Amino acid sequence: MNRKLRVGIIGCGRFAAPGHAIQYALNPRCEFAAVCDRDEERARSFAGKFRVPEYFSDAEKMLDSARLDAVSIATPTFTHAELTIAAAARGIHVLCEKPFSISEEEGRSMIDACASAGVRLHVGFHKRY
Repeated sequence: MNRKLRVGIIGCGRFAAPGHAIQYALNPRCEFAAVCDRDEERARSFAGKFRVPEYFSDAEKMLDSARLDAVSIATPTFTHAELTIAAAARGIHVLCEKPFSISEEEGRSMIDACASAGVRLHVGFHKRY
């Protein structure tokens, strides 16, 4: 791929920074394009800190308009399934923080949605490897 991978983060709390955000900001193969948090001021501040051009307070709007290739989901566990399935439906690859899901059923729905959409799904075990 000659172009940079457009990436975003949903959830601007302690799991997004410094880990995901710094790695995206420093990776020359990534364009850190958008962030989202339900708290709009937190999203704005986070975007400013990491020089991200777009910020959102609505994940669906970000997924629809930011033209992302991949997204990190760094939100509370009970939101992972809904957000992963929404990203997959738009053809966006997903890096989901752990714990992966609140139930085996939700986890299976996330895996199935990504497989059906032909997108990659990865669980954030970055400190394990």
